[in-house]
Amino acid sequence: MIVNRREMALLLGVSLTTVSSWVDEGMPAIAQGRKGVAWEFDAAACIDWKCRRDVRLAVGDTEGSTLAEAELRELRAKAALREIDLAERRAQVVPVEDTVAVVADLAATVRQRLRAIGSRLGPMLAGEENPLTIQQRIETEIDDALTALSQYEPGDFDDAEEAAA
Repeated sequence: MIVNRREMALLLGVSLTTVSSWVDEGMPAIAQGRKGVAWEFDAAACIDWKCRRDVRLAVGDTEGSTLAEAELRELRAKAALREIDLAERRAQVVPVEDTVAVVADLAATVRQRLRAIGSRLGPMLAGEENPLTIQQRIETEIDDALTALSQYEPGDFDDAEEAAA
């Protein structure tokens, strides 16, 4: 799934500045953003890169290490993998692919709901001259959309969007 820099930051739970720093460290970017052009990232490749980066940071530099140190790192890595496997079996963790899919679905839903506000309010507000009334109707529409999104479950809005089309 291709995402922009803001979506990448959201997926990784970091700031836009951190995403930029990580790009400097080697996080893969499909297209580098510039004025008028959005960044593009392959979400799965970036999450994979971050996991590998976290492992490298946890294990440390392996240059010049002894065999005993290498064996200890291997034992620690195997133990960590067993803990991850156990957490998966207990359903305490969610596969990255599932998380990426849900976040992408939510981002698409947010985009659809916000873009639909104009088409719903346009006809209602076409003849309205009172700025306070216009503001109240816009705020009500946004609040309604945010309330619906706060109760979001994957797939909730698929049928509603199709019916509205």
